[in-house]
Amino acid sequence: MAVDSSGGISAYKCSLQSSAHWIRTSAQLQQSIDTPEEFLNFTEFYTTARIATVPLGYNLVGQALNGSVYGQVFRGVQLLTSYDPVSCAGICSGMTFCTSFNICEPNDNIPRRGCLREAVADACSADYERDPVLNPDPVNCPNPNSTTNIKCVFWGSSISEELALNDGEIRSSFRVVIAGSNYYIKQDALNNLTDLGFYGPRGDGQSNTIFSADDLIEPTDKYPTFIGGYRGFYARRPEGPSYDPTICAKKCNKLTIHNSVNKVNSTPYINGAYPKCNMFTIFEDVQTDAVPFSIVCFFFSTSWDSKYATTVVGSDRKGRKLTANLVKIYQRLDYPDPPICVLDSCDGAQYYSGGNCSGWGRNYCRHP
Repeated sequence: MAVDSSGGISAYKCSLQSSAHWIRTSAQLQQSIDTPEEFLNFTEFYTTARIATVPLGYNLVGQALNGSVYGQVFRGVQLLTSYDPVSCAGICSGMTFCTSFNICEPNDNIPRRGCLREAVADACSADYERDPVLNPDPVNCPNPNSTTNIKCVFWGSSISEELALNDGEIRSSFRVVIAGSNYYIKQDALNNLTDLGFYGPRGDGQSNTIFSADDLIEPTDKYPTFIGGYRGFYARRPEGPSYDPTICAKKCNKLTIHNSVNKVNSTPYINGAYPKCNMFTIFEDVQTDAVPFSIVCFFFSTSWDSKYATTVVGSDRKGRKLTANLVKIYQRLDYPDPPICVLDSCDGAQYYSGGNCSGWGRNYCRHP
């Protein structure tokens, strides 16, 4: 069959798109307005996005946007038959770790995958996408008719409006666009770590302040309590790290085991004691363009109150400014003392002034 005037073509010349739940909207019933401009101006997409129910346990962090997330830690996409963030959240919550998602009605700029990866996912989005009914071909069907897909997209890191950078693509003469994109992130995108010996996240933590590791000196016995750290760089490959506190918890416990063999009686410890990993923080490093690029764990032998945490604006080796995001604090269940705080504002039994040798007891440290 020959190409028709609208760019449509028979399956003899161009192949069908991969299987999808194709949703026809009133904006596409008349071929005369089947254009990306009309798609982006279709009011119903944005109205639906603005009145959509926010799923229980999630925060809405971006609404009715004309772009999906551009990020490193893509964890999967699911096609829907209706614009339903609650369904997206149900899928997200069923994944090993899902922190956020986005939902959108696009025109074909999300990777065309109808599957979920067996990997952690921390965020998700939902949107409308304008897709071609047929795979565009520069000779046979450069600009085929369009259809609308509704997609949930899942992420293994935090997401924000600043990451709405995926606004479509050009496939031959067909323009893929996105509309009505909503972003959601879990209010508590974390696991219960009691099986690993930790409780948390502690309620005193703040989302963008971290402990300055070198400054946390035990106030009574004057020894550093920072005992190590870990950084995992986000990557597009599925085996790359996600925002996952179990990574920090397991490394914290391994550090304790290592020190029990290699650092017995190391300063200031005596009588068989060694530095245990009793508290850790987890956070994301975020560049000034709002793109998170790694998770970081800090390990401490002593529990500290979050009053010692500060807003950090650092820089990497390339000179890019960095901030902290999604900061959480976890503490060992068997650590006996309250968090250390000797500031003037710290008064009461919920604080501790030091001197107990990071939980070992006074007889296990040399005292100045």
